[in-house]
Amino acid sequence: MDYNTFKTEIYNTCIALFKEGIGKYNYFVKNGEYDKQLSIIPTREEYTVNSKYLHRGYYCPSPLLDDLIDNTRKGVLHSGKTKRKKISNRYLYNSKDELYLVEHYYPNITMPSREFIYKEGDKRYGLSFYDSGELFAISIESYCENKLQSYVNINCLEAKPNGIFEMTTLSAIRFLNARYETYTYVNNVIVQWDVSEALYKEGREPYQLVFHDQYIPIYENENVVSFEHVKLK
Repeated sequence: MDYNTFKTEIYNTCIALFKEGIGKYNYFVKNGEYDKQLSIIPTREEYTVNSKYLHRGYYCPSPLLDDLIDNTRKGVLHSGKTKRKKISNRYLYNSKDELYLVEHYYPNITMPSREFIYKEGDKRYGLSFYDSGELFAISIESYCENKLQSYVNINCLEAKPNGIFEMTTLSAIRFLNARYETYTYVNNVIVQWDVSEALYKEGREPYQLVFHDQYIPIYENENVVSFEHVKLK
């Protein structure tokens, strides 16, 4: 397979995952899950302080992203409430001790955005909403024998009819971009990490772009110390 064909397949995979996520969103809306999930009384809570530029903060699904990019931080995890003012994320657990809701706090913004998380078979879905109730991101994690095989985080834009948002299955949700990661294991250790970025631009001449990188983690005492960047052609 030539590289351009490979990139087209990556883009099509991201679009297929986007459509899969929209299907879960439609189910979420149809069954009134937004309000149902907010009404759950959590059995325990966790918080992170000083998390930076990572989806879901301390519990970012990507196992290697914070090792690769210097200006990302998982933050410091606190079990229970903390008096520290700069809370980045709040994690809520249900009666099954499953993480079901993450609240993301941002500087100078009073109300957090929310990510609702639920499992279905070997997949875990995340639907992220602004405080207004507007969907802005979808994530999907795929597992096999409890090992993460792929992870995609998709940014999207939900249209606001007449400038007013209404939660409805008929809302026009557009794909903006996606980060798609896959992992190759040997003896439960990641030996190859493929990272793709898919982007769609609307306009007079709409176009799509795909960037792909492959990394080989270098370990020292079971910790990742560096990466070998493989150039694909």
